Amino acid sequence: MPEWARHPIVSGNIQLALKYRPSPIVPVRLDLFRETKTFRRHGHPLEPAVMTHLPDAGWGPWSGTPPRVHWLDAAHDDVYRHPGVGPLAVALREAMDHQWKGG
Repeated sequence: MPEWARHPIVSGNIQLALKYRPSPIVPVRLDLFRETKTFRRHGHPLEPAVMTHLPDAGWGPWSGTPPRVHWLDAAHDDVYRHPGVGPLAVALREAMDHQWKGG
């Protein structure tokens, strides 16, 4: 187990995620913002975050419709810092405009 996963908050979140089973919901349009530099195309089935290797991060079955995925050219921790925050702002605006128009 990586050192960061031993932190009590992280390990608690991992345990909650392993037990959580959301109920199907009314279909909702979902926009996901994924970062290309930390996206893993292949995950090991025993990893707690195994769904992160899927382009929709496993949200498809729970949103009722295929999520729109916005790929950001950044690492996870860099999307909210300069210069990654600029492309994130553009993607957020585009997603909000798309949702508002009922796309």
